[in-house]
Amino acid sequence: MALSVCVVRIMPFSSLTPLAPNFDGTVHIVLDDHGKASRVYRETDEQGASLETAIDDLLTGQFNNPVRVVAFNTAEGWSRDVSEDFAREVVKQVAERGRQLAGNSRHFVETFVNEHELLRAESGQRKMTKGYTLDKIAAVHEAGHAVARYLSADAMGFRAAEAIDYIKIAPPFSRPNLAAKTILAPKPAIFGPLYSRPMMDFLTNDPISLDLAAAVNACKAQEIDVEMWAAVRAFICMAGAAAEAQFTNRSLNEIANERENDLEDATRYCLAAGMTTQEASKVCNRALDWAREVFDDPRNWAAVLALAGSLPSGGSINGGQIEKIITRAMNEDAGLRKDPRQPHSIGAE
Repeated sequence: MALSVCVVRIMPFSSLTPLAPNFDGTVHIVLDDHGKASRVYRETDEQGASLETAIDDLLTGQFNNPVRVVAFNTAEGWSRDVSEDFAREVVKQVAERGRQLAGNSRHFVETFVNEHELLRAESGQRKMTKGYTLDKIAAVHEAGHAVARYLSADAMGFRAAEAIDYIKIAPPFSRPNLAAKTILAPKPAIFGPLYSRPMMDFLTNDPISLDLAAAVNACKAQEIDVEMWAAVRAFICMAGAAAEAQFTNRSLNEIANERENDLEDATRYCLAAGMTTQEASKVCNRALDWAREVFDDPRNWAAVLALAGSLPSGGSINGGQIEKIITRAMNEDAGLRKDPRQPHSIGAE
């Protein structure tokens, strides 16, 4: 009887470098353990299958209980288990970039990396960023703005994924001027659409969009609801103070008055929409009350805390990743409101 021999070609693998996304389409998929519901390879889109995104998902806890990472490239004809190298890259980012490792990803990393090695990386991160880590209160404040954008996306005519472009954290060694002795802590800032979708569609690339008052007046002339836009913008502005007040147990009005820039921006949007100063003040107060009510909802508050805990000490985090963090946090808080993105009406009376 003839003996059938199957030859399997094992390709050498020494580091994660060859696994960087390229035009040949290297794909990374994660085996996720859902307990009694079995293990599944998580479905992902093309962008989500990149090495960078997969690592970011692991760091921020986007998986239930990751157990294995597989990479393959059909154009080059190879596939391999990259779990250990993947785990080591995670530890490297914790140590060198000050990234925080989500609790539900820790077991995966410790399966392939010595626990003491991970602890040293985390200890080194704390030592490296001592005094310069992203302040927790600042993180919660900015996360409040971000969750407000997510929640009001429908009202502004956007999908949730379009509400935020990215959050950028300014470098910790920025100084207000060369003579300053104090090194500033990292400061987060959100970047995303300024106008509503109908306003953007009308303005397109018109230079008038750079002039807020002129742009809003032009949209108003086209019977676009600019008062709704201003009310939602006010809500987004005041949501940072509402989140900070809930986190610190301080007076909401006190914090809102301290955050002058937020209040000034909210007022500016209302005035641009044609409101009087008194009308603008009423809308801003209602926006503040709305934000407080929104964060009283456990789902929304869980999203604020999850996003605040996922912001890095430096660099940026993109809108797609932010949406994943917020959505996951809301979904994990079961039994509450089915559609957390349904906005309240806070338009000017």
